Amino acid sequence: MIKPLNSMQIKKTRPSEARLPRGVVCEREDPSQGREKATKAEPPYMRSRPL
Repeated sequence: MIKPLNSMQIKKTRPSEARLPRGVVCEREDPSQGREKATKAEPPYMRSRPL
C-alpha cells in the first residue's frame, strides 16, 4: 500500500487524503482547531508530515 513514490504523488493529488482510507481524517488536516482526532492506529510518519 505504501510505496516510496507515494510521497511524490500525494503532493500532486490530495495531501490529506492520499494515504488515508475513506472516512479517516488525519490530525494534520486541522492541527490548530483539532476538529477531528487522528486514529491511534495511524503510523508516526502521518503525524510528522507537514501539509
